[in-house]
Amino acid sequence: MAVGRGIRYESGTFIFYFYNITLTKFPQTAYVATKNSLQMEWHYVHRTVSDAGTFFDGVEEALASEFLPSLVGVDEDITCKYRKLAELPVRYGGLRLSNPTTNSQECYKSSTLYCSHLLFTLRGRVQYSPVDNFECHSEVMPEHWSRIEAAYKTKFKSEVDQFPQDTQRTLK
Repeated sequence: MAVGRGIRYESGTFIFYFYNITLTKFPQTAYVATKNSLQMEWHYVHRTVSDAGTFFDGVEEALASEFLPSLVGVDEDITCKYRKLAELPVRYGGLRLSNPTTNSQECYKSSTLYCSHLLFTLRGRVQYSPVDNFECHSEVMPEHWSRIEAAYKTKFKSEVDQFPQDTQRTLK
């Protein structure tokens, strides 16, 4: 069963695949397709299904062992420290390719908080009000983004500290 263009479902797990010709001849195109299409698809699943990370073990394995090495032009698997660095935003030296197995709980939690007024309305606890819905969004989003930014800063510092001193200076 095909799910999206670069993910297929097989034997109870998602398998991520790209054709080698796309990665070798057009690595930027493959990155943009992964970033703007496939990652958005798995983020949608993460926002709507609680604890969906276990379904994406095959995706993460393929990202770390096939996609990222082909993207950066190395033959070996991307080691753990480079994979974690690739999860960070570009301003922190990463590629913003999140790990689909570890960020599902955070995506689900933030989506639930962001849509809490709608959830309460659907459950019959409150009457829907566009003003209340907007206020809910206005209160939740700045807090959510400040938490994410703090997590990125902490993660960047811990990941950079694992590299040799001369590489640390380059990354900072």
